[in-house]
Amino acid sequence: MGQKLVQQQKLTQEQLQTLSAQQILVAKLTELPYEGLRECVENAMAENPYLETAPSDAPEQHVEESPIYSEEGGNDYDIAQDYSSEDDIPDYVSKGHTYKLSALDIASETISNGENLSMFDQLIEQARLCNISEHQRRILEYLITSLDANGLLTKSVLQIVDELDVFQNCMTNVQEVEYMLGILQDFDPPGVGARSLQECLLLQYHRLEPLDPSAEEPLLHKILTRDWEDVMQNRWDVIKEKYEISDKRVNTLRQQIKKLNPRPGSVISETIQAPDMYIHPDVSITVDADGNIDYILSEDDIPKLTVSTDADGMMDIAFVQDYVKRGRLFISAILMRRKNIMLAIEALIKHQRKYLLTGDELNLRPMKMEDLAKATHLTVSTISRICNGKFIETPYGTHPMRWFFPAEIKTIADDGEATMRNLQGHIIELVNNEDKSNPLSDEDMADILAERGFDIARRTMAKYREQLGIPSSRKRKKQ
Repeated sequence: MGQKLVQQQKLTQEQLQTLSAQQILVAKLTELPYEGLRECVENAMAENPYLETAPSDAPEQHVEESPIYSEEGGNDYDIAQDYSSEDDIPDYVSKGHTYKLSALDIASETISNGENLSMFDQLIEQARLCNISEHQRRILEYLITSLDANGLLTKSVLQIVDELDVFQNCMTNVQEVEYMLGILQDFDPPGVGARSLQECLLLQYHRLEPLDPSAEEPLLHKILTRDWEDVMQNRWDVIKEKYEISDKRVNTLRQQIKKLNPRPGSVISETIQAPDMYIHPDVSITVDADGNIDYILSEDDIPKLTVSTDADGMMDIAFVQDYVKRGRLFISAILMRRKNIMLAIEALIKHQRKYLLTGDELNLRPMKMEDLAKATHLTVSTISRICNGKFIETPYGTHPMRWFFPAEIKTIADDGEATMRNLQGHIIELVNNEDKSNPLSDEDMADILAERGFDIARRTMAKYREQLGIPSSRKRKKQ
């Protein structure tokens, strides 16, 4: 039978968000920490001769409500009308004038950040290269923002499905989220997106030694998949006897496992945070004796801008008009950045008021970026950009802004506000007060914590103990 070649035309409908250059500029500036913003302002002043420092007695500037910027992006403002040609559009605005980008694309754009990208930024950069639909991008973005500082996913897939529906109005199912999680787990660093220590090590092992279905299963893979409990309990004598291997082979296998990283996200964060790096806080929070909480944005060294009055009599000249319009565009974006950050900080202070009054980390309430987005009426992507690379100074120390977002853990009553730090505090207390000649096992600690309202399985208890660097009960036992 002969083959027949048939051509078909297919019409598909895809919803894209059209963003103006002003919106892209606001997104970029919002993402910048203090040092990056200062450099960006200096560069803008050097490029635009009609952009200058405002007098010290100049009135406070406010964001004007105009069609230039909208958080949702639903306007038809065309930046091309502000310039004589595309060649005149400055780099800090962008090249070209019309963009069709997702929130994930916008969050990946940075200015003058060099190689100092956080783990979340680097994952977003990799996500941009994926050939996926807009719907899948939203799921992938949410998965990335749901990772903890170690690059691990502590939420269940079912919880992600529910949160996408509630917070993002994004209907999906377990199978689709599992598929997108698989894409995330192919990103660098190896092990990112794992839901357990076992999965984290297996992901790294598969990257180093891809499995060949036609070949015999490697011994280390067998051990990590079938003898995980023995590995966790350090029962290598049992593994040695089961597989009839020598002590030398056992030591080799143990060394292979030690080379795998249980905290893949730390590879990036430790590279960025050099030990001697000076941190300039973006926000300083103060608490007075009466319990009043106030904050100050770190803007002292960043000049307040205005458009020079020298241009007043020359607005009929095309290039002067271009410089003035682009200057106003930049000032408006700076003010919008400031407004958004202030909204986020005020909502954060309200949510974490108890901690800010006491300094006790156990008083930190669970908080997600969705909570801040809801309180400020900003998008989750905007909140993510606000948190990116920024530090908050408090009377009790300086912390990354993301530090104030502790994850919530399940309680038996399911009506509390328990965080991981709450749980860790209880675990440390139990270990410090235990009988060293008969230390508590993971099961014992899980039972005690259950009496205190925490719903924790023994295996999960072991994971939390390891995160704190606490050895097993057998290793803690003193004769």
